[in-house]
Order: sequence, then structure tokens, then C-alpha cells
Amino acid sequence: IWNASGDEALTSAGMENYDSFDGLDSSEYIDFKNYADLDLSQGDFIVSVYFADGDDQIPSANVTLIVTKPDGSTEQRSGVVYWEIGMDQWHAFSINAETGEITDMDTYIDVEVTE
Repeated sequence: IWNASGDEALTSAGMENYDSFDGLDSSEYIDFKNYADLDLSQGDFIVSVYFADGDDQIPSANVTLIVTKPDGSTEQRSGVVYWEIGMDQWHAFSINAETGEITDMDTYIDVEVTE
């Protein structure tokens, strides 16, 4: 999750669950709520996927993001991240935490992510 301007990573999926390291299906999630050290319950955020660890044997990963909105409806976005600098960080969309309104971005960014 990134701030609304996309210049600061705020959290990682490891907050509440575990990353997939074996190339198999993995379910990760983020609740847009008020955490003890970070309030994700209000404002706009960018949902991004990072291919953090790979090699030549696994050059890409298919990603499906499912958003469950406050009213219970869902929206889905799919993309691919690559084990290649400049294609390993996918800003999929921005989302308003209160309404669940999604604005598609579908942009790869070239930035080093540290966790």
C-alpha cells in the first residue's frame, strides 16, 4: 500500500499475512482500518504489487486483486509482475478507503522497495 501520491510505501502485505515464496497460489490481504501505528481507514491509497524475490526460473507472476467494498460488492483487477527491474512494481489502482471507489492506474514504477 502506498500513499496517495505514490511516493512512499506505507505497509507490506506481511502486516497480517504471509507472502508467497513458492510460486503457488497465495492469498494476501489488507484491511483498510486504523492500525495502532498507521491509519488506513480514511483517504486515498495506491494498491501495488511487488515481485520481491525471484530468479530466472520464475520470470513472472500472474496477479489477481479482489477488492471487497464496504457494501459487500467486489471488483477484480488482474496483471503480471516480472522479475525485471522496472517491471517488478505494479501500481494497479488507487482506492478510497471510505467508499471503495477505484481508479485504475496499471502502471509499472522503477523504485527499490525495502521492507
